[in-house]
Amino acid sequence: NKHRISLSPDDRLRSALETLAKKRNVAVSALSLDLIERALELEEDIHFSRVADERLEEKGRNISHENAWK
Repeated sequence: NKHRISLSPDDRLRSALETLAKKRNVAVSALSLDLIERALELEEDIHFSRVADERLEEKGRNISHENAWK
């Protein structure tokens, strides 16, 4: 299900979107959606990387590689 979202980029951002869309031969709206999806995936990756780093720092929760695959 798709929903419409209204965005108002400044001139610099609009120009960059138009240039990149033309280079990729896609509509500005399609490019914008793709970039938003990539940004959300990156945010998710950053979040889970922080969670993993926090878990690695916890004492007593680590198991050896050998034991993990038993």
